[in-house]
Amino acid sequence: MVAWGVAALIVVVVIVALVVAGGKKPAPPPNTLQPADAYAASLPLSQFAMSESGNLSGGKLDLSGWARGIRVIGP
Repeated sequence: MVAWGVAALIVVVVIVALVVAGGKKPAPPPNTLQPADAYAASLPLSQFAMSESGNLSGGKLDLSGWARGIRVIGP
């Protein structure tokens, strides 16, 4: 019976250690600029183009206006 108690105590200690070690880091405050990754400076930026998508009614959605809402461009 003592062996079961020791085994249970070891399991509890391991679980507590995992919970303490795996705790989440506090999230950064919202609207905080995060530092860029190291490879970001080497990413090439080329072939810029306006993005459009068609919808089922035949109109086009201009995806550059997301901040103001979707603008439907006539067929």
